[in-house]
Amino acid sequence: MDNDQQLQQRNLTFIADFLEAEYQSLGSQKQLFKDVQGLFKGNWPDYQACQVGYHTYQHALDVTLAALRMAGGWNTRHPDKRITPDNLQAMLYAGLFHDTGYIMDKGDTEGRGGKYTFGHTERSKKIACDYLQRCHKPQALIDFVEAIIEVTDFGGRPDLSIFADSQQEVVARMVASADLVAQMADIDYINRLHDLFSEFVEAYDFHGREKLRKQGVHVYDCFEDLLKETVSFYENIILPRLEYLGRMDHYLIAFFGEGRNPYLENIIANLSAQMQAGQIKWQKLGEILQELGLVSSEVIKEALVRQQNHNGTKYAAPDENTGDQLRERLFQWANNSNKSKQLGDVLMEMKAVEPATLRHGILAQLLPPKLLAQLSRNELIFLLNTSLLVQNSQDDPWVFNQILEMINEQMECKSCSLFLADRDIHTLTLALQAATSTRKLKQRFEIDKGLIGWVFSHGRTAYLAKGMLVDQYDIRQDAPLSEEVGSLLGIPVYINGELVGVMELAEKIDGSFSSHDADIMTVVTNILASLLLLISQRVICLQQSHQQIHRTKEA
Repeated sequence: MDNDQQLQQRNLTFIADFLEAEYQSLGSQKQLFKDVQGLFKGNWPDYQACQVGYHTYQHALDVTLAALRMAGGWNTRHPDKRITPDNLQAMLYAGLFHDTGYIMDKGDTEGRGGKYTFGHTERSKKIACDYLQRCHKPQALIDFVEAIIEVTDFGGRPDLSIFADSQQEVVARMVASADLVAQMADIDYINRLHDLFSEFVEAYDFHGREKLRKQGVHVYDCFEDLLKETVSFYENIILPRLEYLGRMDHYLIAFFGEGRNPYLENIIANLSAQMQAGQIKWQKLGEILQELGLVSSEVIKEALVRQQNHNGTKYAAPDENTGDQLRERLFQWANNSNKSKQLGDVLMEMKAVEPATLRHGILAQLLPPKLLAQLSRNELIFLLNTSLLVQNSQDDPWVFNQILEMINEQMECKSCSLFLADRDIHTLTLALQAATSTRKLKQRFEIDKGLIGWVFSHGRTAYLAKGMLVDQYDIRQDAPLSEEVGSLLGIPVYINGELVGVMELAEKIDGSFSSHDADIMTVVTNILASLLLLISQRVICLQQSHQQIHRTKEA
């Protein structure tokens, strides 16, 4: 199963779970999803497989899921005015069919479907209408679904007066808002802009650039223009449109709870210029040695091959914790006789670097000179104290927790949390935490949602300023949706070059996190990653020791 199939299956699972929890009367909807997937795959008699790269089946699922979550948040906030099953069914149809107009007719050999960029809404409505008629759905439902799809059209301000009642209007607002939010919250949004631009280019060529300009269409001359205007596009077009739609995206806060809106966190992380700045970040030792001009890339490649060829033998676990075995292990370690080699060992064997040079590179990896020059006396003491406590944390989890408390004190925040990744179920789960906040803190995140999902997916430090996360009021209800979360800071956790989780700091007490905070926490996270590796190795050794003792007793 490739990555796209995994994402689709995950979204389908989330949708099924939502329907099971809140709308059992609608059933599983498996046939609907099978039919729509068949449309995108080209299994319908009148249509080819979807060929555009941006408005795909995955996008349809993303929008549908976001809309359902808004509906779930609405139900939480307004239990006396829950979205009815019939209206939610219409939401499902509209979300899945709203961009099917990009799919070309059978026999059409011109382009890939991007030519329909400025007219896909009418085609989408027709495809949805034909399908619902074949399924013998009532005409009132069909008209409602077509009206919702019309609201998703980006060509102008939608007419919201056409709906039969206020709840139908809310449903339409949610689907249109989900269309905007889901695409800009995509964890790979910046890269996926290439696919979007390809669709634009095909439409430009089909209609003619000058003709489109005369019609008031903004034409991008190159991909770089589209990329550069992404932030202003969000601020000047997306946000005002969300406002006009009644900020239905605010109901995501109520759905997820704990005052968090992972979709908005993703959007801000995608757009924020600070994420593109030259912050201190974790680097592999080989990268640092190359940057310092100490070794060439060819030498690093050869050393990595030698390292991989060597590393087959591992330390055996001691049968008992005796002085003799400790002495034996120390001799073994000192003589490198049974050691898993690191890159530095191989480089010294190759005589590519001297030990003193390697030491310089390792120190630059742990505490970059650029940051060292900026640290205050208190910050240096904080790093020293953290390093000292790390030496005493292998057997005492409470000591590790005290390190997290120290981070809260030094960084002046209300919580410090370590989330570890479980790639099998696409989640980041809370492992350790120190918190002074009374807020119930989130225990688990989807691996591509929220700030920590963004940090994990991109392997880069990111922070969100206070006030960027949630707006205080529901514009239509004039009632607080949530208290403000405050600023967030996320740092990727690497162990031996593998990304294993994220350290998250939340709610800076007086202000917002800064790039300097991010740099300091990158160093602290590197220190803690070394401890996590030692703890992991120790647990493995203890398990092996217990197994050996058990086998000995049985013998």
